[in-house]
Amino acid sequence: MHEETTGLRILGSPIGSAAFCKEFHLKKVKAAMDDAAKILNGLSDKQTMLRIFKTCTLHKVTHLFASDVLNSPLDSLTSAWYDWKSDMTEEFSAMLDSFMARLLGIEHFPQHAHIISTISIANGGLGLQHPRLNAIPSAIISTKRAINYANNGIFLPGTTSACILPPSITTLYKNWDSPQPTSATFAIFNKYVCPIISAAVHDNELPPELLPDDAVKKFINNTSIPWAREQIKFHAGKAHVIRLINEAPEDVLHAIPGLLLPHMSLPLVAMSRSNSAHRLDNKDFNTALRVKLRVGIYHNDDAPICFCGKKIDKHLDHYFTCG
Repeated sequence: MHEETTGLRILGSPIGSAAFCKEFHLKKVKAAMDDAAKILNGLSDKQTMLRIFKTCTLHKVTHLFASDVLNSPLDSLTSAWYDWKSDMTEEFSAMLDSFMARLLGIEHFPQHAHIISTISIANGGLGLQHPRLNAIPSAIISTKRAINYANNGIFLPGTTSACILPPSITTLYKNWDSPQPTSATFAIFNKYVCPIISAAVHDNELPPELLPDDAVKKFINNTSIPWAREQIKFHAGKAHVIRLINEAPEDVLHAIPGLLLPHMSLPLVAMSRSNSAHRLDNKDFNTALRVKLRVGIYHNDDAPICFCGKKIDKHLDHYFTCG
């Protein structure tokens, strides 16, 4: 036995020095990368590959999103709650891009396709979890729940009244709303909670500085966590749709309204468990996914000639305009 001096893991999350937590996060992303490679090497059905990657591999890391934010230096925090940046975020992006490129059989997964894949299904994307959109909201939701439990107790199944936590725990949360909190967790919470309330609760109708005085306390004590998560996810998706419009190349920009249709998203990431006949074969799935992500069906050199005599473009747009 020896004394642990760098950090430890509790319920899957690291607690310790910033260097220890950062190393822990990167190790877990590396393990997820290895799992993603096993999916690609061990399975043959592409729709199954994407389904397992989305629901299993990515979700092995999502519990670390909040930890990545709460263990980062305060001076490195981004201004936008839906645009988290960190070393873990970069490694996560590399994992996602590598997996999707191999799945599609392309050398490079373009940035516009990366954005579409991480936008929520409700906003017309593929809904692949990504810390860029979800890390800060995850930290805020976790802190909201902890403050609520400390102030109001915890309702357990089968009980009619809350179980009040001991003072050794509740006193840690007494000064969460201090203008200059001593805890980095509360400083991060206070930095982002009002912009998130403005977006998720008030649908951006009220700027953070014009929120009611009791808005934060109502959010902590009364707002449903499942509802808040869905609203936050939707508004983060809206922000990245704007980003997509601002950054997309010309041959993608004009197609965005058609690409971001939710009914084009769900069939690609959901699949029937009981009837394999309801799944797309690899050729059709690959084509549908390439159309959705606008990565091109053909290379310019091997595109076929249409009956009209013109060469078909790599995105098949010609089919919708040819008479």
